Amino acid sequence: MDIVICGASIAHFERAASERYLAPMISTGPALAWSEHMDPFTGNYAPAFCKLLSGPRVWHFDELMRRCQGLEMSDPRDRVYALMHLAKDYEDGGIMVDYSKSVVDVALDAAVYFVQSKCELQFLKSTFLELPDDTDDSASDDTNDSASSACQHTRSPICNNTEKIQGDPAHPPTWLPHTWYGDVCKEVSWEIDYPTTMATKCSPHSVLRLHGRLRVRGMKIDIAKSLLIPCLEADDATARQFWGSSLGLYLRVFAGVGTKTLSLEFSDILMGASDHKWANRWLRNGAGGLATVHPEDLPHGTNKHRGAISALCALLRLAQDPRYADLPLRINGRLNEVLVGDFDLTTRAAMHRILNRLSHMGIIMTESKRLCRLPGCDLDEGDEMWIVLGCDVPIFVRPQPNGYYWHICAAEVPAILDDADVLSLSSNAQPGERIGKWVVQDIELE
Repeated sequence: MDIVICGASIAHFERAASERYLAPMISTGPALAWSEHMDPFTGNYAPAFCKLLSGPRVWHFDELMRRCQGLEMSDPRDRVYALMHLAKDYEDGGIMVDYSKSVVDVALDAAVYFVQSKCELQFLKSTFLELPDDTDDSASDDTNDSASSACQHTRSPICNNTEKIQGDPAHPPTWLPHTWYGDVCKEVSWEIDYPTTMATKCSPHSVLRLHGRLRVRGMKIDIAKSLLIPCLEADDATARQFWGSSLGLYLRVFAGVGTKTLSLEFSDILMGASDHKWANRWLRNGAGGLATVHPEDLPHGTNKHRGAISALCALLRLAQDPRYADLPLRINGRLNEVLVGDFDLTTRAAMHRILNRLSHMGIIMTESKRLCRLPGCDLDEGDEMWIVLGCDVPIFVRPQPNGYYWHICAAEVPAILDDADVLSLSSNAQPGERIGKWVVQDIELE
């Protein structure tokens, strides 16, 4: 089957579905239109797309729910009812089909089944509390054109889950993944790729179905203190805006951009830890226009740290050069060749990685001076960082006056995932048990 756009056959379907094939021609009109059309299919690596790339495979329930989030269906309840029968780990009758239920109630039934069968809460990693839509254009100062003010109103909502969905209540549980009830978030692709060895199990009865709450057991290990925003949300974000942001200011004043000052922890936050995975993805997308590149040429291990430093120094030079300071860093998701044409491979690869990881993301500093990378969610100073059974990364929650908590988001925290006390938390931990300096507690998310 051929792809025809505006009367022109541009590619065979299976080849056009491949990022590797589209990358060299992505700047052309037809290919760009096709890429945008296919984004819900390819962006989350939907099962049918993966079949084209690597052949048939089996899928687990939570994988299907996550990978099919961009796909549409005539009845939103079929996001659960249709996909569950395709999952390897679903047993017939596990979820009773009832189209009279609301979309959120169907998603809650799915959560009950998932937790009862898996004793996991990994779906908390793909659940965020939306940002408030507090943008007020009338309040902006047109006379202030500084880089810092250029992005002070860019914290727009990621997922507007306060809107009513198919007649459901305006406020679904904060812990329930938006995509499970059809509130699709297209702006952010959030993936935690720092490796963890935590593998605890939660109680199969963690979902309190009658009240729509989730009871979790874990430890409060830190508190959010300072939010560092990189100002890279806009497609035309510039080097001047990045260095004028709160993250840029922190890097220049406190963290530094030299080999003797930038910590390994900060380079892990900027670059991530899955070198092989991100390097291969960069290669599949055309390696920034370079024809012959091999994975071993890209940053790895200690070279990754040097790559982060090289990229930050290059960004700083661009911000200080009036010819380049206000040019967009990326065009159609790829590095602007006008800016990076003379950069070496390591610098280009590292800059591509940093910009991708920080786009629509934030970095926070906790009270204990830990660095965390997290999606652009509604995190406030004072929100609590917890390690909970059944989830292999920390989550942030917010205490409520009624004694319950809101789930805010999961976070990538390299320092905490190597902590011996955190790793000693077991599935058999009981409330009141002390692990290091922390105490195991039960709380309920609403």
